[in-house]
Amino acid sequence: MGRGKIDIKKIVNPTNRQVTYSKRRLGIMKKAMELTVLCDAQVSLIMFSSSGKLADYCSPSTEIKDIFERYQQVTCIDIWDPQYQRMQNTLKNLREINHNLQKEIRCVWISVIDFDCLKRLKEWCCAYAGRGRGRIWKVWMLRRCAVLSKNWKSRLSLFDRESIM
Repeated sequence: MGRGKIDIKKIVNPTNRQVTYSKRRLGIMKKAMELTVLCDAQVSLIMFSSSGKLADYCSPSTEIKDIFERYQQVTCIDIWDPQYQRMQNTLKNLREINHNLQKEIRCVWISVIDFDCLKRLKEWCCAYAGRGRGRIWKVWMLRRCAVLSKNWKSRLSLFDRESIM
């Protein structure tokens, strides 16, 4: 007694559909493994279920990357080019944003630190040049932060006064 023939159409019942997918997925994986062993074929299989779960198989003697490269050579289709272009555009945009932020930071530093402040920092660094670098750096950064926060507070209070008027 043979199996009955079924119509190839979408299975309406989700439970039956999932059971059928699971059984057929295992069947096609078994066929891919058999092809690899019996015929020494390079097989790569990628499947996604309706829920988005990945099922894949690749011959033990190959890698998926090699399969994709051979596919590109045979079909003359560059499957990586669109992704590469998107990544290049993203990199270009990020570099531009980084450049603009660096310019903005430089402008803020120039506007916050006046000539007298720079002169005092230079004198202080020259005076303490003989001491350990780690301590100098730590103290210098603490003083610099104190000067900046003092200048920012005065600028913010000036801004608040201007916005009220």
